[in-house]
Formats: sequence, C-alpha cells, structure tokens
Amino acid sequence: MNKGSLILSSRVAGSLCNTLSRYMSSGHLHTRVTSQRLRGIFPPIPTPFDDKGKISYAGLSENIPIWNQYPTTGYLVQGSNGEYPLLEAEERIDLVRQTKLLCGDKILMAGSGCESTQATINMSNRMSDVGADCVLVVNPYYYKSQMTSSAMIKHFEAVANHSVIPIILYNMPGNTGLNIPIDVVVHMSRHPNCIGLKDSGSDITRISRLCNMTSHVDFSVMCGSAAILQAGYTTGCTGAISALANLLPQEICQLYNYCEKGDWVNATELQKRLLEPNTFLAHYGVAGLKGTLDWIGFYGGPVRPPLEPLAPADLAVLRQKFVSNGFFVNRDY
Repeated sequence: MNKGSLILSSRVAGSLCNTLSRYMSSGHLHTRVTSQRLRGIFPPIPTPFDDKGKISYAGLSENIPIWNQYPTTGYLVQGSNGEYPLLEAEERIDLVRQTKLLCGDKILMAGSGCESTQATINMSNRMSDVGADCVLVVNPYYYKSQMTSSAMIKHFEAVANHSVIPIILYNMPGNTGLNIPIDVVVHMSRHPNCIGLKDSGSDITRISRLCNMTSHVDFSVMCGSAAILQAGYTTGCTGAISALANLLPQEICQLYNYCEKGDWVNATELQKRLLEPNTFLAHYGVAGLKGTLDWIGFYGGPVRPPLEPLAPADLAVLRQKFVSNGFFVNRDY
C-alpha cells in the first residue's frame, strides 16, 4: 500500500497541509527525503567540544570535509553519540545550521527529540528552518511507567502531523530504558510523514519482525549498529546509522555494497572483522569514539561533563581491537 493512498482524518489532513505550506515557503533548500532515500550508511557524528567546553566549529570544519569524501548517504547530528542531552537548545539549532553549511549534498538528519511533545515539534521545525532534511525522534522516557503504546502513538503522531520535514522514529533502549513497542512502529509506519525507524536495540528478531510487518508501506528500517548490518540487511533493513562509520566509513560502506551485490563471502569476512572493534566501541561510548578519532587524525576532543574521558589503559584496549582486526595497523597504540 502506498502511503499516498491512505484516507486521513480531516484533522490530520489539515495539519499536513499546513506543514507542507510551511515547507514550501521556507527560505532554506532541503533535500526532500523519502523512505526510498533512507538507504546506505549514515555516520552519527559526535559533537566536537573545545577545552573550555564550547562547541568547536573549527573541529567540525576539520572533520566533515574528510567524511564527505566517503560514499555515505548522509549524517546524523545529535544522536546519542552527539551528546544531544547535554546541549542547550540554541546550541542544538546552531549545530544543525553549521553542519548544513559543510555537508554538501549529503542528507542531514537531526535528532530533535525532547521530553515533551510540543518541545519536540518546536525543535523539529526550528531544525528544519536551519537546514535539516529530516529529524530523528527518540521516544520520551523520563516517565517510563506512563509511556504506554497509546501515549507514544499520540506523541509521535503529533510530531509527524506538525513537523515540516519527515520524521524517523528512534529506538534506543540502552539509553532510554524502553523499547518502542512494535505496535507503535507499525501504526506510525502508515503515517505519510513518518518514513522510517532507527533501531539501536540490536535485537535481530525484533528488527526482522519490524521489517516484515512494515514491508507493505513506504517505510525504512535501519539498524543502529554495524555489528548486525549484514544480518539486518538479509531481513529487510535498508542500511545503518552506525557509530563505527565515523571511524571506518569506507569499510562500513563496503560491507553495505557487498550486501547489495549479494557477495556474501566477502560480506561475511568483513562483518567478522568489524565485530570486535564495534563491540568495544559501543562499550566505551562517546569517550571511546572521540578518543579513537583523535588517534586516527580527526578532531575528537573532550566529552562534556558529566561524561568523563576514557582512561589511557581503556583507550589502548580499544585501539588494539582495531589493529588486531587489520584496521589502522600503522598507528601506535
């Protein structure tokens, strides 16, 4: 079923008309993102800070032109690796604005999630105003016991109805303590302005079910970890939003290309080599990502408190996992 054939209530249709009107009147040029364009690899780029704790736009300007050289589809700013909960509202807007100036023709996805529905709508549209092409919306999670399927559906529907640009659901149970229920994802997959899901739960059975249950509508499921890219692809995932792609963009894109071509021998071999680096990168988190970026010649910089930098011994362990699997073999660790 094509989403355009759905019969919408007058309330929803009116909201979408207003949304489209605002989109068309915007003074900013967007890449119109559909579910069909949510394919390939999106690095969730970290937010660079300087030694005083301010966003380092010099560091951003150093990193993105290098990443632009790789065949990724786009970038996610202000995902979990972007330390978005630690940013002020105006920092979040300005970071999208500055990234848009640097990312060329790549799709710019921005994390707009807030705890309240109205704040999420406002953040989504402000991010649109400064150049975001689509927004990634994490579920509210502070009031966990009250985040029922009904509450989540009402939240996501309101954001999708009023967001100028398409929304993508973000399931991150490791940080939120909640899985977006499958019935919520299936319900939202039928909304014309909800085009996909990033699932960072790494539960391949759940992801397989979601791919199967949304296969009849225009909706893309993307895995949130390079560790399951091959497995996810075989069940219907259209790509990955993977922290490891900040460090190994060519290799992660190559794995996706092997899957696209059905070259399962090479895909399996590369997937195996990526498992240990990905596992330890996930374990050490943002500090591990930034420390590794510094090591390989990018600007990583400090994390923002209350996060703490990675201990030198832990950073050495993480580096060793890359080298022992054939990555960055000429660098000391």
